[in-house]
Amino acid sequence: MQHLQWTLANNWRHVVFSDESYFLLQHHDSRRRVYRRQGERYHQQCVDEAPPHGGGGVMVWGAITNTGRSQLVEVPGRLNAQHYVQDILQPHALPLLAAPRAQFEHDNARPHTARLTTNFLAANNVNTLPWPSLSPDLNPIEHAWDELGRRLNARVNAPPNRRQLFQALQQEWDNIPQQTLRRLIASMPRRCQAVIDSRGSHTRY
Repeated sequence: MQHLQWTLANNWRHVVFSDESYFLLQHHDSRRRVYRRQGERYHQQCVDEAPPHGGGGVMVWGAITNTGRSQLVEVPGRLNAQHYVQDILQPHALPLLAAPRAQFEHDNARPHTARLTTNFLAANNVNTLPWPSLSPDLNPIEHAWDELGRRLNARVNAPPNRRQLFQALQQEWDNIPQQTLRRLIASMPRRCQAVIDSRGSHTRY
């Protein structure tokens, strides 16, 4: 409830919002259309077969702030606390958290709440934003992921493999205007109010 009183100028603009997201190598939205003659519905040239699980994909980690963003980091394999601390928090999150009054937001995924992670954050005097379990996901970076996905799908040529997929994601991540990220963070007071008004139910965010 205390966050309902937070303002952009005094509070939200100091938060480093972070998260992981998974992007498929091939995107199938079930909306492709083809012109065909009667009786050709199941002809091979009229069928677009979706590979299992989208043909694979890439998991990435990123963080956004009111004035910048982290590099986009590839998460190979299954993320654990040691990898999270050594390859993500230390090289990528800590520089963003060096700003005055910075607070760090990450959800309650197991690598984020592991003792190794919490001890590392405490040792580096990182002020972590409380994020109650089973709470509505108000993290504005979720909409940054949406924007990244739209930019990726708008490319004329889809990346043919995971390496080029990650390269494309890096390029599009860097191309997202800072004003877009700033606008998402500025929506935090409205997001909190929307949850209050809906009594914790679904909102447009």
